[in-house]
Amino acid sequence: MTSEEYEKKIHAASALVLRQHGIARTRELEAEGISYKTLLKMVADGSLVRAKSGYYTLPDASFSEEELVGALYGDGVLTMESALFFHKYIDKKPDAWRIAVSKNTSKSRFINPPVPIEPYYTEERVLPIGAVECVLQKNGIRIENEGLPEKEDAAGEGVLSKSEDAAADSMRIYGIDRLICDVLKYEEKMDRGDFKTAVRAYIDDERKDIAKLLSYAKERKVLKKVQSMIGVWL
Repeated sequence: MTSEEYEKKIHAASALVLRQHGIARTRELEAEGISYKTLLKMVADGSLVRAKSGYYTLPDASFSEEELVGALYGDGVLTMESALFFHKYIDKKPDAWRIAVSKNTSKSRFINPPVPIEPYYTEERVLPIGAVECVLQKNGIRIENEGLPEKEDAAGEGVLSKSEDAAADSMRIYGIDRLICDVLKYEEKMDRGDFKTAVRAYIDDERKDIAKLLSYAKERKVLKKVQSMIGVWL
């Protein structure tokens, strides 16, 4: 490869990283005609920086935690305190990102992460149920279809899947009805004050859908808790 050809490869790689909000994956770079050998050369000479295995950024890249989480863990679903915070059910942003991921996800992804991550390993079948799409932004997120019906599967249950090819700033977050079921399921992992605040916020939320709540409660095996802790207030 001539120096001119190599410079064109660097330009193509830089343009892709910028289009992907600061992070590009190996396979995305290879799709631009940049071989793995050339990637290694770019890292060696400082044209690219390996942010994490399989992910590359620019030497002077500056992006927020939200953008980084979307790029590296966008196949997961925001849950628990992270989702509660973005739904405005609790006031304090958690000290780690709570993300539901498939039980088949390699645990190595969460070793020395670039931002604090607490994974919740979830069965593949129930992972997408009740999820809605959001866009991660600096200092917050925008929930794309908040208050709108979710996509439905054949059984009529809300399901939203995300392709690995989705935009780097796109992710999923559990809607309030699914989220409160997970809060009840993992009650013992939560601060007691946050737990009570979250349950009260859900009860007072006019957006809640009791039919969805009961459906998700069955899936998450918390129907009795829903009936005893929430049902009496409905």
